[in-house]
Amino acid sequence: MLAAAHLCGVREVYKIGGAQAVAAMAYGSETIRPVDVIAGPGNIWVATAKQEVAGTVGIAAAFAGPSEIVVVGDETCPSTSAAIDLILQAEHGPGGRAWLVTWNETYAEEVEEAIGVIVDSSPRRTETLATLTNDGYLCLVNSPRQAVEVVNEIEALAGHLSGS
Repeated sequence: MLAAAHLCGVREVYKIGGAQAVAAMAYGSETIRPVDVIAGPGNIWVATAKQEVAGTVGIAAAFAGPSEIVVVGDETCPSTSAAIDLILQAEHGPGGRAWLVTWNETYAEEVEEAIGVIVDSSPRRTETLATLTNDGYLCLVNSPRQAVEVVNEIEALAGHLSGS
């Protein structure tokens, strides 16, 4: 991410987060100048803060709160990579969903084990576990083709639930 920012001419980077970071970036603080655009996901508090500052600063995405992800994979993708993708979405807190769809039972077990190792040392352990416990799903299918069918069903269900 930092390399891409450098190539795009970004001159300042701040390691901050949360609703208070949205306010600091929108209005400035003693150490942070106001920015033009705020991008990236966040929990419900961050999404609400973004709604409050919209118009003062550009918001690069919809006001999504907890996020959703479906990872489709097998042993050709490192299990830790799939685990990280799932955790990065789940850590935004309860209300999101994290799905793993695979046709390889051993791979599913490896991803589950990797999630456990990573989450145990995560500073957002509570939020991540809440999402994974309540809305974390493992779908074991028979083939890649069936995985695509499941993803299409998940997308149709998500569209129905969101009213789109």
